[in-house]
Amino acid sequence: PDVVILHAGTNDIIQGQSNADVIADLTALIAEMRAHNPNVVVILSTLIGSTNSVWDSQIDLLNPQLPGLAASLSTAQSPVIISDAAAGFSSSSMLFDQVHPGALGQRHLADAFGSALLNSGALTNTPTTANCSVTTEEAENGVLSGNMQALAQAGASGGQIAGTDDFSGNSFDPSNVVGGVSICVQAPTAGLYTVDMDVVGATTSRNSFFFSMDASNFGSYDFPPGPGVIVGDQLEAAGGADPIVFNLSAGDHNLNFLVREDGAGIDKVTLVPVPTGGLDPVAAFTSSCTSLTCSFDGIGSSDDGSVVSYDWDFGDGNTATGVNASHTFAAGATYSVTLTVTDNDGNTNSAVSSVSVAGPAV
Repeated sequence: PDVVILHAGTNDIIQGQSNADVIADLTALIAEMRAHNPNVVVILSTLIGSTNSVWDSQIDLLNPQLPGLAASLSTAQSPVIISDAAAGFSSSSMLFDQVHPGALGQRHLADAFGSALLNSGALTNTPTTANCSVTTEEAENGVLSGNMQALAQAGASGGQIAGTDDFSGNSFDPSNVVGGVSICVQAPTAGLYTVDMDVVGATTSRNSFFFSMDASNFGSYDFPPGPGVIVGDQLEAAGGADPIVFNLSAGDHNLNFLVREDGAGIDKVTLVPVPTGGLDPVAAFTSSCTSLTCSFDGIGSSDDGSVVSYDWDFGDGNTATGVNASHTFAAGATYSVTLTVTDNDGNTNSAVSSVSVAGPAV
């Protein structure tokens, strides 16, 4: 393999080996990899915790030694890069037994490995100049790596997509994080751009990629479910409602993607200039009520610039302004509450929610 993601040593500790033994075994294992591929890139992970305090005490002593081991073994030809999976790992919520990660733990590991992979530059490819003359590009025309390949797909704009080897809707598979594609698109002028994507889902619950623009702006992108179905969406950070806005110079730019699920794929990507005056804001709010009095919070609203005003209509003839508002209704009922936000470019957007208000107990 060209890239190896390595999380090893836990079983050695469970079997009673010392940390010196673990480091010796890791050193020998990396040497064996280089015997088969002198240019191999190794992503070496710190060890996640367990539910056994004895094992964890040894893991806690081993992990601080691994960055030094990576530095001592790393070469320009065959870098060894640390992935800190131990950081932020919760043994109480991310394991399904004493040592093995469950669904949350697998995603945590994939995030850690994916971040290290993209930031290492190991999977940053440079497509040929012929692929860099357009603002819209078919993903299968990009540079494919790992498990990614050009696959026939019904409904795809070019009849093919760049995808992994299985479209049966398999569950999350961290081993496929090394599958990637680098797609070159051209910004005709310098300015702000969003990215429109046509993508294919792998599962009905979770579909996502790691991505970077020109080996920077690293992020994680989630898109709507739908195995085997072409879905159009804007590139946005995982869990966010706002599209990511890239400030690009005129000329060629590489969008790099790493798949996170077996069966996910990309049909095409398009650079879309941000309209003069910026994007519309996104209004969002929460509410909570005690008897007839309700509190409203619009802090979840967002914009590519800044939200400058918040206007509330409580649906009973009363209004208010400000990011937070409180209102006492005259009677218990369900009210249609509207928040309208305005951004620094004068663009507006509204969110409407039905708020049920209970009258005082009798």
